[in-house]
Amino acid sequence: MVLIAVGGDLGACYAVHEYRKLVRREEIVLVTDSTRVGYARTLLPYYAVGLAKSPVLIGKEMLSIVDLVKVVPASSFELAVDGEVKIGRKGYASPRMLFSLWPALRERDVIDLLTPEDSELLREEMEKRRRVVVTGGCAALSVVDAMLRVGVEVQLAWSCDGFDDDIASLIAEDLRRQNVKMMAEIPRSERDAVIVNYGWGSAPNFPQLGLGGARVRVTCDCRVAGHARDVYAIGLATEVAEPEGSTHGVGSEEEVLLQALNFASAAVGVRVPAIRRYMAARLGEKVYASLGLTQREAERLGIEYSATRVRGWGTYKDVVVKAVASREGVLLGAQVAASVEHSAIIGLLYFAVATRAHLGEISRVLSPLNPLELSLGDPFGKAFKALFRKVTLRPEAKRAQHAPSLLND
Repeated sequence: MVLIAVGGDLGACYAVHEYRKLVRREEIVLVTDSTRVGYARTLLPYYAVGLAKSPVLIGKEMLSIVDLVKVVPASSFELAVDGEVKIGRKGYASPRMLFSLWPALRERDVIDLLTPEDSELLREEMEKRRRVVVTGGCAALSVVDAMLRVGVEVQLAWSCDGFDDDIASLIAEDLRRQNVKMMAEIPRSERDAVIVNYGWGSAPNFPQLGLGGARVRVTCDCRVAGHARDVYAIGLATEVAEPEGSTHGVGSEEEVLLQALNFASAAVGVRVPAIRRYMAARLGEKVYASLGLTQREAERLGIEYSATRVRGWGTYKDVVVKAVASREGVLLGAQVAASVEHSAIIGLLYFAVATRAHLGEISRVLSPLNPLELSLGDPFGKAFKALFRKVTLRPEAKRAQHAPSLLND
């Protein structure tokens, strides 16, 4: 069965690259929305301000020559009312389709930062105006970071969904420290400011396939939920249905790459792991990450949970870890504010969250974090040990509370 992937970004290109490793003979067509194929959206703001020479991470040559992918422009792609696809003069009756869906506001005077061409437009507009107004979700912090690095005045209208209020307040404090003005909504009257949207809005609309609206719900194998055909979607305009019944919106390009891996494996019948929230953003020398469920989401889902927040000291004084676990001792989520030098732990924490590791296991994996440099200030092992004590001692405390008194009257 032919695979038609719509989107020229890193997620779509990585998906077809991994798919080709598993499926050697089928035809693959990549419909690209940019003259530059394989661009990372995370690099677009840095490309706009001149901090990155190119946003491309997977080149067209590798896709065309190594992976034998036919790359065509979006202008040659046509989706009929009945779902048939035409590319040029060739028609495909029932292809397997993968869409890379990214939200956009599509409003006048707002630059939706979606492609390298949008980055170049932003660069031109920044030469004419004095300030940049950034809007979006947590991923928009990369735009703020890029602007601050070149000394541009930044205002931010955003949503910190995916973080609990206590961790979100740390991000807000960091932003204020760097003189970023935060506001509730986009100031439409700002004539001397460039308005940039990154990660907000609605998905591209493909009504023939039931795609559109704010977010498209997909399963862990990236198949569009409730769709009978082989239609898959990845990107920030999707929300993932987890095995336990909860859903979360995809909030970072890192998670999109996890979606791409799951798509490639699932398309050949391989069982794929659950995708949990993987939200990470850099701001200056700090990295903020939210993995799995937040405390607020656990409450909304009616889960009996325990939570703890630990701040490190010494060499770890700038690291904060918040963890959420079920009363059975299963790790449900973790939020981290860490310096760049300590951010490598985020990948290991995601593995623990994604596999629903037990606190007893993860506390031992992280203790000691670095056996060559033991540190009493390490907050990672301490956070999970503290949670482990909570979920272990709570039943014992309840039993002691209800036990008959041994004291004589």
